[in-house]
Formats: sequence, structure tokens, C-alpha cells
Amino acid sequence: MTRSPADADDLVQDVLERAWRGRRSFRAESALSTWLYRIAINRARDLAARADSARTVPSGIDDIDLPVSRLDHPEVLAESLADEQTVRAALATLSVEDRMVLALHDGEGWTAPRISTVCELTVASVYKRIHRARIRLLRALPAVSASESVDSELCRKTLVHASAYLDGHLDVETSTRIDEHLRQCPRCPPIAGALVGIKTALGQRPWSSAMPPDFVRAVDTLGNTNR
Repeated sequence: MTRSPADADDLVQDVLERAWRGRRSFRAESALSTWLYRIAINRARDLAARADSARTVPSGIDDIDLPVSRLDHPEVLAESLADEQTVRAALATLSVEDRMVLALHDGEGWTAPRISTVCELTVASVYKRIHRARIRLLRALPAVSASESVDSELCRKTLVHASAYLDGHLDVETSTRIDEHLRQCPRCPPIAGALVGIKTALGQRPWSSAMPPDFVRAVDTLGNTNR
């Protein structure tokens, strides 16, 4: 989540110092690892925000209603997702919050409830952020176009709920409607497939190469094995 070894060193030292100074405030209302992660993530967000201040990055969640409109060349997108440098470059265009939820959920396999606890968000907000981040990452890759124009209202609903559908978080009735739509629509299936490709690519941890190794090792030490 930070972008330079110097920032990572500062973060690790700061987390340890803050944890030591605030040790008496830890009341065991959550796991010790959760408390330490919260300190680390908040500090990482602050450090990344400094780097982001010089450029414009998306910050709201309203644009989840503006889905990717089409994939002109799915084969090019597949090649992009297989190339770590391309994925890293696309990740670099995202806000720190977007990078964070993708790294934790798709990369490390954290559940939305755990992310909500560590990041102090509602579970619903985490799900929205995951979908928003995936769509933004998809838009940043080659062969992808974004537009407010879609073929139908059902296309729009399918694409807006695509992440929840793929993650199995929709009710049976909505999932069934999306299943039927994907069997008939010529445009939506490639986009749904692309989101699956994003999850697979992030599971290979290309995002960790975009983060300082010292920081990755530090958060691993703080309890990342307990998912």
C-alpha cells in the first residue's frame, strides 16, 4: 500500500512505536492482530495519501453505477492480466483504498467481514469498494472501454452486481436472473469473465510487487496467517 522502501521503513517503525505507546488502550475487544493491522493500515493510508496528493485519483463510490461497456479485444485483456508489469501499472492508478481492498480480499483471501473490522467500515461498504476497485482496475487495462451507455437495464444491473454475483453474495432470485441474462447477452459474459480474470491475477500477488518488500513482510509478521 506504500510505494517506496523508505515509506515502508517509516511505516513499520511508526506502527511499532504507536502500538507500544498505546498498549494500555488495547482492551481485547478484538484480536491483537486486528488492532495492529488497523494501526498499520491507517498509517499506510496516510503515507499513500501523501503520494496521491499530487495527482487526481477516484475517491467516491458513485461510479460503480457506470460499468464497463464492452471489451473490444478479450484476448488482449487476457494477455494484460497475465503480465505482472501491466497489472502493477494499472494498480498504480487506483486510490490507496482501492488497492487496499483488492490486496486484502482478492490477493490475500480476506473475507469482507474481516476487512470491515480492520478498516472500520460496514460490510456492505466493503463489498461496494471491492466491486468499484475491480471495475476501476479493469478500466485501467488495455482493450477496455467505459461508457454510460449499455444495451439494456438488465445489462446495467448485471454489470453493477457482477462482483457480488461472482463472489456468491446475491440472493437466489437475482443470481438466477443474471444466469439467464449471461446465457443470452453477447456483451456481458466477456466482462464477467474479465472480473474472474482479475481475481485470479490478484491471487498471484502481483500487487505485492508494487508494495515495498519490507512492508509486505511486516504485515505478514503482524498476523496475516490468520485469515
